[in-house]
Formats: sequence, structure tokens, C-alpha cells
Amino acid sequence: MNLPTKEKTMTIKELSNILNVTERTIQIKAKELFPGKIKNGIQTRLNEKEITSIKLDLEKKFEVKTDIEKNMIVMQAMQILQENNEELVRRAEKAESELLQAQPAIAFTEQVLSSKDSIKIGDFAKIISDENIDIGQNKLFKWLRDGYYLMKDNMPYQKSINQGLFEVIERPIDTPYGIKLTKTTLITPKGQVYFTEKLRDLF
Repeated sequence: MNLPTKEKTMTIKELSNILNVTERTIQIKAKELFPGKIKNGIQTRLNEKEITSIKLDLEKKFEVKTDIEKNMIVMQAMQILQENNEELVRRAEKAESELLQAQPAIAFTEQVLSSKDSIKIGDFAKIISDENIDIGQNKLFKWLRDGYYLMKDNMPYQKSINQGLFEVIERPIDTPYGIKLTKTTLITPKGQVYFTEKLRDLF
């Protein structure tokens, strides 16, 4: 005589451990699928059919939740990419604007450095007036003296010469008292660029 096979059952705690969810989640799902199954004070045991139903239902819900989460992650990633792209565009536009504004200064610098000629301070004052630096010769001499680039006699300090900002040329001239050496202060191409940038911020 064959004895009836004892049906396999499982407690809520055991099922929660297997499915890696809380006991509360299993209890809610069991009440939802099998009303009257959960009774106070009595340990609930779930049969194979009930376990399978709960497992499939939970997997279905978690799958939906996962899809939603995935969509949210994708949307967040797209938003971040869009924000990054907008920031890159803003930076590129700013850089282009700054480059356009700097074009006259760049052109002036290239022109001066390519000439390789040192010029008189008065001539330099005229040149920078074309760069909208209206300082004039007298004010320029005063500014150079106040900045300790030139001495009171408008000769450059040795440190200014060492920096390559000025050079001094000597020329002999005939006078009733004989030949005399005259000294003239010239601004080098490097000095022209240096002082133009300094003065551009002030005038």
C-alpha cells in the first residue's frame, strides 16, 4: 500500500531568505494572493503552488521596477550629457569670443616682433595710440619714470636693459666744443609688447 506523499511546505522566513527579500514583503504578497492564509498566532506554511505564485509575482514586480530604474538611469545620463554638451558649447563660445577680442593684440604683437626694430619712446607713443591707448609722449615718459623703468634723465635703469626692454644707442655729433656723444633710449620689440600689454589694462 502506497502512503500519500507529504506535501513540501516552507515558512515565510525561509522563503524570504531564499528570495532575498524581507519577511514583511512575503507576508503582504501572501495576503494579497491568498486571502486568509496569514493568521495571527499561527505559523504560516506555504505549499509549493503558493511559493511558486509568490515567487513569480515578486519577480514580475521587481522586473518592472528594474526597468523603471534603468529608464531613469538612462534619462539621468542623457540629462548629464546634455548639460555637459551645453557647458562645452558655452566654453567654446567664450573661448571664440576671447580669441576675437584678442586678435588685434595678437596682430600687433606679431607685427612688432617681426620688425625686430627698436624705436624711440615718442614713436612708440604714436604707435600705441592706434591701439586705443591714448597716453601721449609726455605722460608715457612720466609713467615709465614712475614705474622705475627710466631714471630722471630718461635713461633706462640697468635692470630694464637686462630685461631686454630698452637699449641705448650712442651717436657722435659735432659741436663748437668738439665731438660729443649723445645717448638715445630706444624701446626694443620685446619692450613694445611688454609695455603695450601693461598700458592696455590702464588706458
